[in-house]
Order: sequence, then C-alpha cells, then structure tokens
Amino acid sequence: MKIGVIKRKSRKKGKSNIIEVHIRYYVSPKPIDRRLEEVFLYKRAMNTKQTIHNKKMEFEIEKKVLEIRNEQMMGIFNIEDYTKPSQNIREWAENWLETKDFIEQTEQPYKVILNLFDEHFGKGRTFVEVKHADAMRFRTWLRKECVSRYGKPYSVNSLNTYLNRMKVIFEEAMKQGMQTYKRMNPFTDGLYFKTKEVIGEYISSEEYNLLDYKKCLAPEQAKAFMFSILTGLRTGDLKKILWKDIIKDEKGWFAYFKMSKGSASIRVSFPKRCMDLIGERGVDNERVFKYSQSNQETTYFNIWLSQSLPKKRIGQANEGLTFHSARNSFVTNLLLKGVPPIRVQKYVGHKDLKTTLSYYRGGTEMQEVDIQGYMDEIEAKRSVLKAKKLITSSDSELV
Repeated sequence: MKIGVIKRKSRKKGKSNIIEVHIRYYVSPKPIDRRLEEVFLYKRAMNTKQTIHNKKMEFEIEKKVLEIRNEQMMGIFNIEDYTKPSQNIREWAENWLETKDFIEQTEQPYKVILNLFDEHFGKGRTFVEVKHADAMRFRTWLRKECVSRYGKPYSVNSLNTYLNRMKVIFEEAMKQGMQTYKRMNPFTDGLYFKTKEVIGEYISSEEYNLLDYKKCLAPEQAKAFMFSILTGLRTGDLKKILWKDIIKDEKGWFAYFKMSKGSASIRVSFPKRCMDLIGERGVDNERVFKYSQSNQETTYFNIWLSQSLPKKRIGQANEGLTFHSARNSFVTNLLLKGVPPIRVQKYVGHKDLKTTLSYYRGGTEMQEVDIQGYMDEIEAKRSVLKAKKLITSSDSELV
C-alpha cells in the first residue's frame, strides 16, 4: 500500500501562514488522510527561527514516513488499521463516563489522568496513535516531572491509580471495537510503580473507645468515621445513606444499598452501638451523615485524631490515619477476632478476597500463638491416627 505526504493550508482563523501536514494512505475505495498532530510548517518563513523550525519539521515528517513504511514491512499494520477510524481519547472517555453511574469520588481519578494525558501528549490524540513506548514515557513523566495542584509530587499509590484508570479507558474502548495500535492496550506490561510494603495505621477495639465525636470541630465527619469503624462503610457510601434506607427486621437494624465500588447490593448490619451513635431518627429523605470533607473540615478532623490518639501517625503518605483507615480498622479487627476472611469479604462487599486481605493492618505479634495452634492441631490428628491404628491391630489379633 502506498503512502504519501499531503500539505494543506490551515483553515483556522489567524493561521494563514501555517501549513498542516497529513499522511495519505492510498486504499480502496478512496484514500484516507490522517493529520500529524503537533507537526506544521510555516508557508513563508519570516525569520531565522521559523526557517530552522521548517527544517526540523521536514526531518520529522520524513522520519514518520520511514517509520510507517517500516511497520508495513514488519507486518505490524494491515489495511484495516488505516481505514478503521480511531476516536479522540478524551472525547471518547468523557462520553463513556457519562454512561457510568460513578459517584464523584470514583470519577475524579479519570478526570485527573485525562487532564495529565492532554498536558503531556497534547489535545486530540487518538487511540491508534498511542504505543506502549508512549505510555512508558508518560509514566516516567508523571513520576519525575508532574506535580499535583498543591505543587507536590504525586504519591506512588496515586500514580498507580491514575495509570490504572487509563488502562481501564483503553480496555473499555477496545471492548466497543475501538481500533488501537497493534490492537493492544498500551497501558499494560510493567506500567505500575513498585510500592513499599507498609503496614498502615488502624484503630483497635480498645482505641475506638477513646474517640468522642463531640470533641471534634467537625463532629459530623468524626461521627461518620466512628460509624465506618463499626460497619466498614466507605465515605462515599456513608454520604449516600438516607434515613429511609435504615430499616428493621427480626434480626435488627440494617440497610441494603449498592456499594460505591461494587455492582451488587449488600446487607449492612447496624447493631445497637451504631444506632446509638447516629442518634434520633431524622426525616426520611434527609442524609444521615452531613459532612463534606472540605479542607477546613479535614483539618479539624485530623486535629481531633491526633488529640484522641496522640501515639498514632496522622495522614503520613499512605501510612498514617486517614478517613479510609476506618474501613481498614473494621476489616483488621474482624480478622484479628478470628472471623473467616471469606465472611469478612462479604461484609465489606469486595469482589476479590485478595482485596479484603490487603486491608489487614495488624502486625505479626500473634504469629507464634497461631503457628503453635496449627502445630497442636497436627499433633492431635497424629494422636488420633495412632489410636485408630492400635484399635485396628488389636481387632486383627482377636480374630
């Protein structure tokens, strides 16, 4: 298949001296043009800088043509790759997000990574234009040069979350038939950063009794946090609970609702301690927990935690206590109590047992006790087996 370079005068307002560059693929029934993003020429070089620019762009154009021809020779592309349209990544992702029932907390990482993607690659990049090597360069840029809106580098966990969201976008687009380079997802294979295995903070059953939400200047957030320790609910789930959702049957108070990160609804039990915590029932359509987690609220919340639990780390880069530590505490305390992990998994609505176990924040202080119990069980089974053998041999002698 032949390819060529087409140069066209820009139609954009104020760009009369700009020449846009397109690659033309001569396929049947008619040729297909693909514009080279961020590649342009000056129709008339007005100064030395523009002359140098044109020479550099001519080199880049020639380089791109050679690259495409080499890919053809290697059999990487076929005609379908060129003729099948590939959509703008950001436009597709935004339309896809509109079809999803994501809460703001779940949707936010998608918005962040799309903004960072445009900042690095420029706007207008299509699915077929992004290769694995591009994704890896983007990964490096995120780690070394990119900073958050607060002017600080992103944490490794945050970067892994954002890269995962980009991977999901490509996966969903490919499921809908979107063409990608080599028909592969570039955001795979060695993409994630390695994280240090850190045992974060959690709140034990004993430490829970040191908390009093009335002493916090953001009492609603503190109350929700304590409720999360008792139930394992995420902040996104807590913000959605209305008074009418809390009902009672012969087993007690509970609520059924769809988890913010799950698909199926789960039953969440609210024992007496939970009901005492939230107090007098409000209007049916009123939120049970009225908090926003604004910067001021969160500051008050962190101060309250540090005063209530002075020996704990507070919000230190995935190690200290945060609001989500309440859910970690719920899982950890149940596992330490001996509740089977598979049951804990159901209680918190995880799809994968590995996720539940990753929430465990306890240490290994009970290792010797647990291992000794295991050894005692083996010895007990051994004694039973010996007894059975003795009984069998005695019966044989009698016969």
